Amino acid sequence: YIFLQSYLMLHNYGQKILYPWSYTKHRIPDWKDLQRMGETMARTIEASSGLDYAVGSAPHTQYLASGGSDDWARGEMGVKWVFLLELPDKGYHGFLLPAYHIAPTGRSIFRGIRAMAVKVSHTLAY
Repeated sequence: YIFLQSYLMLHNYGQKILYPWSYTKHRIPDWKDLQRMGETMARTIEASSGLDYAVGSAPHTQYLASGGSDDWARGEMGVKWVFLLELPDKGYHGFLLPAYHIAPTGRSIFRGIRAMAVKVSHTLAY
């Protein structure tokens, strides 16, 4: 059997790493685990890009957002490591990030995802 260990979404823009729940201000029972993993990703991305990333659930970091696949992946599928990564920037370019930012953004985001994957792989019991 293959079990889904993580579910990631990439969105523009805001420099945030968000985890469930997005539809309510009530914290998910293991929010501290998700917070720590999100901070691991954020610090890795920041070290590579020089950009600041906020970490938290949507209601505690930005606003309530219902109907997202992040909440579905956690609530219905039972995936533990669910994250929505809001890519750069914070409003200067908005949704129209210049082309010269694409490759550096891809590299830094990949490093953050890889850091998460390494930590998740160490938590699995074989």
